[in-house]
Amino acid sequence: MPKTIHEAQCGLCRQIKTLQNSHLIPRSIYSLASKAFPEQAGLLSVVSHRGMHNLSKQTTKYFLCDECEAVFDKLGENIVVKELCKIKGDTAKFILLEKLNSLQGKLTSDKSTEWYFFNNNDLINVSAYAHFVLGIIWKMSATRWKEQTFNV
Repeated sequence: MPKTIHEAQCGLCRQIKTLQNSHLIPRSIYSLASKAFPEQAGLLSVVSHRGMHNLSKQTTKYFLCDECEAVFDKLGENIVVKELCKIKGDTAKFILLEKLNSLQGKLTSDKSTEWYFFNNNDLINVSAYAHFVLGIIWKMSATRWKEQTFNV
């Protein structure tokens, strides 16, 4: 079956290009969640103006060109997803949690509060996490994701 080509205006660069089937939430997150929690597979949820919907398939839309998709992948998704969870057999290792637990804060002089300065730590790529989260928020607000992509 021939691949469908969707030529239209890219949601980010605004140029007429061949659009990719963009994912609202990165495809790898769905895979990771279903491997980490097999008993909950297919129970990821999304909230829309009509309420909460369980998803068994991913929310997608022809929205971004190759180059713009790569911006989201390279600067955030590829870094963050690798650190969320590694699954080997029946064991899940939450790398980000381990990194967060190993951080040392600085106590105030009265020792009442511990402060964490992420710009001075080399364990966590804070800009990649910010890019990842803001990318999802931007995608949510930059276009209307058709409800038929929700499997309810």
